Parts: sequence; structure tokens; C-alpha cells
Amino acid sequence: MAALAGEPTYQLPGSTSRRPLAVGTELGPGSEVATPGEAPEAHVALALDGGASLRLDRGSRVRLQKAGNVELLAGAVYVDTGPELGHPRTLAIATPFGVARDLGTQFEVRLLAEARGALRLRVREGAVILERPGGAEPLPPVPAGVELTLGRTGEGERCPVATQGEEWRWALLAAPPFEIEGKKLAELLAWVARETGWALRFEPPGLEAETRNIELHGSIARLTAEDAPKAVLPGAGLGYRLEGGVLEIRREGGGPK
Repeated sequence: MAALAGEPTYQLPGSTSRRPLAVGTELGPGSEVATPGEAPEAHVALALDGGASLRLDRGSRVRLQKAGNVELLAGAVYVDTGPELGHPRTLAIATPFGVARDLGTQFEVRLLAEARGALRLRVREGAVILERPGGAEPLPPVPAGVELTLGRTGEGERCPVATQGEEWRWALLAAPPFEIEGKKLAELLAWVARETGWALRFEPPGLEAETRNIELHGSIARLTAEDAPKAVLPGAGLGYRLEGGVLEIRREGGGPK
């Protein structure tokens, strides 16, 4: 267990009681994790086998399965398998509407109780295949920037979805903290870009190479990826400008513009 907020709980296989979840708790197959629905910022971030990140929104419940796979029982999960993990297998999220399998990606799966039973799949990066129950033919892969809503009749509706902004804010808030001590600035900026969906640009372009040699110290454990540039860049003699989803890193000491 990597990060939490809002007093989530867990239940071990064969047990009928729930226990408070703590950072560092190790959970095996069959364990259930739940977040309260009444806490506005309740969330959990779990580190799965292979290094993938699984995050639970408030009012969510999952059951862990073998090989790091997950059964979504209520609410929503966000999955980031990471571009560098190189999984030899896909990660599976089982739901009553089918099994979502990633193709090296970031995505959200949400059960929509208010829609009288529906599943919403949003893909931020890569693609996701939804295998329907009962041997039905899988739907075409859902690519990045697309949202699929699937009802119990099996009919799906697709529409565009932004890959940054409010649609992904809860997942950003649930992200495990980035430990900057001894890391290079380039590593931090890569984390910021992945968590926010922002594109990176350097002015002048040669500044990007310099960030690979700037070593960081201290901690930003209480900051989100959105706040990290404001806290870290001035200390490196750099500033930034955020416009149109592009984070431009600039050689200046005056801070954000």
C-alpha cells in the first residue's frame, strides 16, 4: 500500500471484519480494499505486482486477485502500468460488464450506479480491450482520448474525453508522492507530465539536457504533481509557464509566469 487519505479499510480472505488500512500494509489475493464514500478526498494508491499503480476513488471497493489482477466491486479505479514497466502480461480489471485489459496504458474504470447499472471506461494513454462476459465478442480496443459507456444490454457508446484536466483530478490527488531526494530534475518533470497529462517543452531546447544533471534534495511529499514545479524549479534557477496543457521550462530565476 503506497498512499491513502480518508480512512480506507481492508478485509482479509475468510474474515468478516474490516480493519483500518495503513501505508505499508501488504495485501494478498482475496483481500478487499474499500474507501468511504462520505469523505470528499478519500482515496487509496496500491502498488501491484510488477510495479503498476492502482488507485481507488472515494466510495470504491475492490478485491485483489492472483497475478496482480483486480475485481472492481463498486466505485472507480485508475490504473497506470507505466511506459517503462514492460509487462509480459496485461493487467485485468474484472467487472460485471466484462474484463478490461490494458495495452500499456493509463485508464479509469467506473461502475455507474446512478445510470441503473453501467460501466464507464476512460483511456488516457495507450489502449484498453473490454472482454465481455458470456463469450461475447470483445469490443474494438478503446484508444487514448476516448470514453466508452456500456450498459447491461451490451450496447456501448463512445465519445471523446480529455487526457488532462478535471476528468483525471481525483487520480492525480491519489497519486503516491514522488521522492525527490537524490533524483534528477528530469525524473521529476517526467513524473509531473505523466500525472497531469501536460506536455513538456524547454526554452531553449538545450535546457532539457541540463535537467538530467540537476540533482534534487529535500521532500515534496505533501505536494501534488501540479504543485511540484512551483516548489522545485526556482531552487534550480528555473521558471515555467503553463499554457494550453504545455508546461514550458525556462532558464530564469523569477519563478512562474
